Amino acid sequence: MASPPAERYARLQTEEIAAATAAAERLWSRMTVADIDGSWEDVAPQLNRVATTGQNRVGSRVDGNFEEILIATGNRAAATPVARVNPEAMTGWAGDGRPVHTLLNHAPARAKALIAAGFPAFEAMRRSGTFVAKAVATVVGDTARHSESLSMAVRPRVTTYVRMIEPGACSRCAILAGREYRGNQGFERHPACRCTHIPAVEAIEGDPLLDPKAYFDSLSVEDQDRIFTTAGAEAIRAGADPAQVVNVRRGMSTAQPHEARGWRARGRQAPEADGLYTTTEGATSRGRAYEHLATDWDRERVQEVWHFASTPRLMPESIVEMATNRDELIELLTANGYIL
Repeated sequence: MASPPAERYARLQTEEIAAATAAAERLWSRMTVADIDGSWEDVAPQLNRVATTGQNRVGSRVDGNFEEILIATGNRAAATPVARVNPEAMTGWAGDGRPVHTLLNHAPARAKALIAAGFPAFEAMRRSGTFVAKAVATVVGDTARHSESLSMAVRPRVTTYVRMIEPGACSRCAILAGREYRGNQGFERHPACRCTHIPAVEAIEGDPLLDPKAYFDSLSVEDQDRIFTTAGAEAIRAGADPAQVVNVRRGMSTAQPHEARGWRARGRQAPEADGLYTTTEGATSRGRAYEHLATDWDRERVQEVWHFASTPRLMPESIVEMATNRDELIELLTANGYIL
C-alpha cells in the first residue's frame, strides 16, 4: 500500500483543486449575457485571485510533505534537499508558460464567439463556464506537479517517482496508476488531471491508487462502465489488460509544449537567430532572475525580452527534462527563481 503520508498528501491536493474549481464556477455564475465585458471586469480579478491562491496553497504544501513521505517510506537519507523550493515562482503562471490571467481571458471571448456563431446564450455561457472551471483546475494541478518536480530535483537521491491517481480517476489516468518514471521524465496529463508524483515509493500490487486492475476492481459495475465504457469494462471483467483496452496517450501531454523547449543553450536562450531568453520570469526589477540575467545582458535588453519575447516561459518540468547534469539543473532552477 502507499504510505499514509502519501495518501494524505494526494487527498489534500485533490481537495484544494476541487475547492478552487468550485470557487471559479461560482464566480462565473455572476457573469451576465447582457453585459459580458462589464461583468467580466468585476469577475476577472476575483477569478485570477482564486487561481493564484490555489496555486500558492498546493505549491507551498509539497516540499514538507515530500520530506514526510520519504521518511515514512524508509528513504530518510533522500529527504534532505540541497536547495529550498520557492513556490511563489510558479504562482500566476499556467503550465504552458503563459500568465494565468491571459488564459482566463479566453472565457468571455469564447462566450461571445459562440453567441455570434448562433449558439443560444445560455449554452454559450455554460460552455465558457466549463472552460473556466477546467482551466482553473488545470492551472492549480499543474502548479502542484511542477512543485513536485522541483522537490524531487533538489533531492539528488530521488531518481524516480510513481504516479498516484485519485478516487474516481478517468480511464486514461487509471491505467497509469503506479507506473514508475525517471525523475527527469515529463508528467503526462490531460486538462483538469489531478494525479500526483510520489517520490521513490515502490508501487505495490493491490493498492487501488497505484494498481490499475485493483482500481478497476474497487469500482462499482456502474462506475466501471462509466469510466472505461460499457464495452471496455466488460472486456476487462473478462480478463483483458486495462492498458490494452484504453488508449493510454489519447488527450495526454506534458504541461509545456515540446516546441517551447526544443533548444539548448542550457535552457536560457531561444534559437541563436534572435537570442531571446526563453523565460520572462524575474525580468522585472523585483524578480530573482533579473540580477542574474543582467550580468550578461543590460537592463534595457532584459526589459525588451520581458515585453516582447514570444516564447513561453520555461517551466520547472521542462528545465528538469533538459538539464544534462545536476549542477546545470540547480543553476537553471536558481537562475529562474524556482529555488533559493
